[in-house]
Amino acid sequence: MGPLEPKANRPGLKTDPDRPSGGTPGKPLVAIGFAGRFRADLGSLPSGGGPLEVVLANLIAGLRVPFAPMLRDEAAPGGRLLASGIFIDREAEVRGAFEAAGLVVDERVAEGDWVALTARRA
Repeated sequence: MGPLEPKANRPGLKTDPDRPSGGTPGKPLVAIGFAGRFRADLGSLPSGGGPLEVVLANLIAGLRVPFAPMLRDEAAPGGRLLASGIFIDREAEVRGAFEAAGLVVDERVAEGDWVALTARRA
């Protein structure tokens, strides 16, 4: 099991009510072998359910920047924050907010005008 692969039935938090979990729950996760290995719940920040090993944040930069301290607090010490859907022209702003909140950005993936950042809580 790799460093970002969740252990069995670990809790998670879903914060996007506009993307309901209808249909076949976890169908994309089945395709990549994660079905049954974690649980995601609908909620908002702060969730009160942390600390979590992995936090997924696919939010616009305008929310991600002010929520950086709350996203950090959702992660356990050593936990990971995976932030995707960042417009490349807002990357520096998001990275700065994460670093100011005490997150260490240690990976960047870019595709066209989009960036994803991986950070860990120190």
